[in-house]
Formats: sequence, structure tokens, C-alpha cells
Amino acid sequence: MQPDEARIIGGGSPSVPGWKAFGRFLIEEAAWLLAAFAVTVLVAQVLLATRWSAAAPGVALVGLHALIGLHVIWNDAPSVPAWLRVRWRDFAWGLAGGAVLLGFNAAYGWCLDAAGIEVPDVPAFLRELLPVPVLFVWAGGIAPLVEELYFRGRLLEAFGARIGPVWAGVLSSAAFAAIHGIPAFIPAYLVFAAVLLALRKRTGALVAPITAHVLNNTLALLLPLP
Repeated sequence: MQPDEARIIGGGSPSVPGWKAFGRFLIEEAAWLLAAFAVTVLVAQVLLATRWSAAAPGVALVGLHALIGLHVIWNDAPSVPAWLRVRWRDFAWGLAGGAVLLGFNAAYGWCLDAAGIEVPDVPAFLRELLPVPVLFVWAGGIAPLVEELYFRGRLLEAFGARIGPVWAGVLSSAAFAAIHGIPAFIPAYLVFAAVLLALRKRTGALVAPITAHVLNNTLALLLPLP
């Protein structure tokens, strides 16, 4: 692990320009994300008025992740090879992390059910929006890769350089939970983010959290929560 990487993801004493720099970065990043979201929604709305209307949901979901992925590659190209370096032990850590997530998901679903809390069946909803092959490519591949590059890659390091590793972990995890937009699942997403963050810190790269994320999403589509 490089000294700069250790500083950002939890080791050493970071050089923190301060919350003012963080606020400026946050405003710029939020503006870019809103623009990307607006573009994908606009394209989807145009498609809805054509004979390709069935493709609109896929274009919106895949397109937004594609734009975010390109945004990361454009801005953080020097860091991407280190983030994605392949070590077999990282796959093992990822599989272990994925098992933890699946176990927690099952327990959380049981708790919601026992409490009588009704939540949307997200896998069923997505199956209605997308053809099954596209759904598995997106949810089981594209989304985990891009979200880890963004939240545990770009945001974690950018936040860490400005406000230190502790707040970087807290705020990148909170952003990850909030972006999924289902209030009843926010506690679960916070745990999800904490596990993925721990994998990032443990391995110093993103292969382990990507592996855990892929495993969780793929099996969630096959075995939705009770």
C-alpha cells in the first residue's frame, strides 16, 4: 500500500485542507451528478415517445451508471489501476464479505417482516423494468463496479484528502445509503456500506468490495428477501 493510500483510507495523519474545500468539492460533485441524472431522464423520456419505449428504463439505469463510471475514469485515471489491482486473496475477502452481507440481509428482512413493516419488492420491480439478461448485467455487474469506483474510490479519497479518513468513511457511506432512496432500507444500506468500507481498508483496493457487492446483488435477484 502506498503512503498516500494509507493516509486516505485510515492510516497516518492526513493533511486536511478543511471543510471549506470539502464544501466546494461537494457542490461541484452534486451539480455534476444532477446534470448526469437529468441527461439520462431526458433521454429516457424521449425514448418513451418512440417505438423504443421499452428500452427507456434500461437506458436510464445503465446510462446513469455509465456516465458516473466515465466521470471517475476521467477525474481519477491515475488511481484506477491501483484500485482495481487483482490479488487472489482479495477475492477471498470479497466472498467472505458477501456472505456477511447476505446473512445480514436475511436477518434484516426477517426483522422487518416481524415488525409488520411492508417494503417494496425491489427485485420484482426491477424484473418488470428490465429484461432478465440486462437486469443481471446491470445489477450484478455494472452497478457494483461503478458504485465501488465512485463511493469507495473517488468519494472516499476525495473526502479523505479534505476532511480526514474518519469523516470520509462516514459521509461516503451515508451518501451510498441515501442514493438508494428507500427509507426502510437505509439502516441496511449503512451496514452494507460499512462492510464494503472495511473490505476496502483491509485490502487497500476495490476488488474485495466489488466482489462482495456483486455476490450480494446477484443473489438478491435470485433470492429476494422474505
